[in-house]
Amino acid sequence: MIFGSTFPRDSAEARTVATRRAVIDQLFPWGSQGSADSPLLLAWSKGPVLDVDLPGDVPNRVGEGLFMIPLAMTLDAQQVFSDQMIRRTVIETTADSGWGDVRGMYLSRGTMTVETRPALFDGAFQVSSLEIALTQGEARALSGSGTLVQPLPAGQQPNQDDPLAEGGPTPSAAPDASPSPAPAAPGGGGEAPGKPPIPPFPADGFSTLPDFQLFDRTAQRWVEFPQAKTTSSYLIADPERYVDESGGVLFRFVNRAEAGEFGEEQLIFQLQIRLEGIVS
Repeated sequence: MIFGSTFPRDSAEARTVATRRAVIDQLFPWGSQGSADSPLLLAWSKGPVLDVDLPGDVPNRVGEGLFMIPLAMTLDAQQVFSDQMIRRTVIETTADSGWGDVRGMYLSRGTMTVETRPALFDGAFQVSSLEIALTQGEARALSGSGTLVQPLPAGQQPNQDDPLAEGGPTPSAAPDASPSPAPAAPGGGGEAPGKPPIPPFPADGFSTLPDFQLFDRTAQRWVEFPQAKTTSSYLIADPERYVDESGGVLFRFVNRAEAGEFGEEQLIFQLQIRLEGIVS
């Protein structure tokens, strides 16, 4: 629809398709969404864009021009944002390899902070539902019917500044967080005092997904959630704690795998998100 026929019948049509593809690839590399916050009307203009005169000769002048016209967008008060309507921006990473593109996100041992935000709109957003899924290639339509999930108990929350660090949780828990479990009595079984309360990966093998945290805007701290599964989607309890009035959400992904010689600890995943609420 953008380039014309992908199986041109003659050399002139092949040149047109190749030129148009080159223009689009420059503006939207690797299928990225570009910088527009509104729908764009694309229109091609055929013909030369520059006059060229050669004494004693008639040059062959061809060209393809692209017009990109932003269109106004009106939103209903009750609104759902998902998939292409939400941007994902990596704003910080402590990993040797932590980045994202249109195909997904890549994270070696360390952390990666990602901001997600809907397309630009006028007004304030009041969230009623936040649903997420971490996948590895399979597309899944989120419908707001995922499994309700709460943050891990206060006693299992990792260190705020260095979630990869060994040791117990950060002592300054949120006022409404669950109390930390009492340490086991000597000889009474259970975990020994000082042992990290969160295993780096499930006991049944290597995890293919990072752990994830959300920034609690009410308590002004990161909170970690239970390890996600690629086969599930999750409704975040109390979404108003994590979503601001622009629809922005801050994620921090944590890869606790030990670094390997050939980068085998690197995780590749996709973040899907669905926001529902009222625009006022």
